[in-house]
Amino acid sequence: MIDKVRGCIREYSMLKAGDRVTVGVSGGADSMSLLNILLTLKDEIGITVSAVHINHGIRGEEALRDENFVRDYCREKGIELAIFSENVPEIARLTGESEEECGRRIRYECFAKVCADGVIATAHTLSDSLETMLFNMLRGSSAAGLCGIPPKRGNIIRPLISCTRQEIEEYCSLNSVPYITDSTNLESDYSRNYIRNEIMPMFSRINPSYASALERCRKAVSDDCGFIDSLTDEVYDGLAVENGLDIKRLNELHNSVKSRVIYRYINTQTGVSPENRHINLIYALLEKNGAVQINEDFYIVSARGKLFAEKKKSSPENKKWSICAEMGVNETPLGKITLMCETVENINFNKFSEANILESYIDYDKICGNVIIRSRAEGDKITLPSRNVTKSLKKLFTEKRIPAQERDLIPVIADDEKVLWVWGEGYNKACSVDNKTKRVLKIIGG
Repeated sequence: MIDKVRGCIREYSMLKAGDRVTVGVSGGADSMSLLNILLTLKDEIGITVSAVHINHGIRGEEALRDENFVRDYCREKGIELAIFSENVPEIARLTGESEEECGRRIRYECFAKVCADGVIATAHTLSDSLETMLFNMLRGSSAAGLCGIPPKRGNIIRPLISCTRQEIEEYCSLNSVPYITDSTNLESDYSRNYIRNEIMPMFSRINPSYASALERCRKAVSDDCGFIDSLTDEVYDGLAVENGLDIKRLNELHNSVKSRVIYRYINTQTGVSPENRHINLIYALLEKNGAVQINEDFYIVSARGKLFAEKKKSSPENKKWSICAEMGVNETPLGKITLMCETVENINFNKFSEANILESYIDYDKICGNVIIRSRAEGDKITLPSRNVTKSLKKLFTEKRIPAQERDLIPVIADDEKVLWVWGEGYNKACSVDNKTKRVLKIIGG
């Protein structure tokens, strides 16, 4: 199996000499085998290997068992390890996500915190990719959803993507790689688990080599999608007119390219990843004037021979507000925010992490002009230290699944030039305390 992983790394140009690789390790067979194989190959490739473990707060004592297992293994092998503990059920309740969706988002956010400028290796396997393919098929996915899990996306690599779960368990057995089993994997409550435990085993009755057959099918679809995407790249810019797309030229395209152009336009203009139902509704618009609402904030409109995005007008209840910030307690629609000016000598920074959103510190002398506490404004953006990526508040609130009617209630602290802090998110990296800091603004809020 090491040869298979080595070939996958080479085929998809996953790693090069000098890379820092952080492996997501749950303690299961997949991630433990991945960690073991990368440690075996690290001198050959010229990489350094560390690990990260996320306790999702779902399985109580069993989750703590997993965390301790990974900690003990990494300590024994001298592997650098970062551990995060998150309450995924509670976060999912607040955001409206499913626990599966929320857990995935939290995992990748944690990965970014420990390895923003390195490579993240996850233990997704061929079996995982085929399960994803079937899951998307049953949801009525487009061809793009039938391409499974990509071997590489940005700085995320999946060296086990050509290996089946059976091969991985055999590798662990032959090489005495210890692992533990997540009991929820044996349950069929989650959709993916049901596919894995109930549906996939039935395929072997029809074709014992079904995994290889499905992989050939997945790869053929992926190759076709890649070709159509390249055609989309060629025509996309030529369809642009002022603030929209030319409908006449759009209708001349084959549906495979047309749907991708529409998808890309919506995603670029609104940040929304439209579903097939949105695309089908927009097809109907191309023959007449009208509009389709794609989320709480945007419509896609067909008028005057062009297709364009239009922002939904704010409802009366979404009223903007602002107050002058004062030292001490400030009352806001969501609760109290306390501001305190301290000298740097009086702050124990070791007690708090960058991810702490309840108590934040910013360099007082990096504040420009007046400080106000207000609702969000058009163009607001922030770079959170924990993510190291600049995002608009609009996109941030969309990712967090915050209902549109609640977004204008969220307090934002800003000066004359920039956002300093956002309730529930934390402070702007541009205001970070450094070795030149003399005064600190301490912010205590939700």
